[in-house]
Amino acid sequence: MGFSWESIPITAWELIPFSFVVDWFVNFGDYIQALTPKLGIKGLSSWTTVIKETKVTRSVGEVQFLPGWVVQRQPHGVTEIAFETRIRVPGIPQPGIAFDTDIVHALRNNRGWDLLSLFIQQIKPGKTRFVR
Repeated sequence: MGFSWESIPITAWELIPFSFVVDWFVNFGDYIQALTPKLGIKGLSSWTTVIKETKVTRSVGEVQFLPGWVVQRQPHGVTEIAFETRIRVPGIPQPGIAFDTDIVHALRNNRGWDLLSLFIQQIKPGKTRFVR
C-alpha cells in the first residue's frame, strides 16, 4: 500500500506514469523490491547450491569382428550409474536488471493490445490524455 518506510522506493516507481510498460520489458520494479531492505528481518546465512547430475550407461554384450566371428562376453546386460555433485557457495549474488529480448514473451497476456491502445490514446487528437 505504500504506508511503510520500506515501501517508499517501489511506491515512487509505481507513481511514475507508464512505469508498468517499462516493467513489461525490463524488470526494474522487481529490481527495486529486491534491493529494498526488509525491516525486522535479520539474514543469518545465505548460500547458493548448484547440483550437477551425470548419468553413465554401459552396455555389455557381443561384438562381431568379421562375418561369422562373434565374440561374446558374460554377463550380458546394461550397467547404469548416476553421479551427483553438490557445490555450495556462500552468499547470494546481487539482483540484476534483465531485458526481455523475446518480444512475444514480453507482450504475453494481451500486453501487446494494451500497449497499442495506450499508444493510440496518447496520439489521438481532441481526447484527454492520461495524467496522474
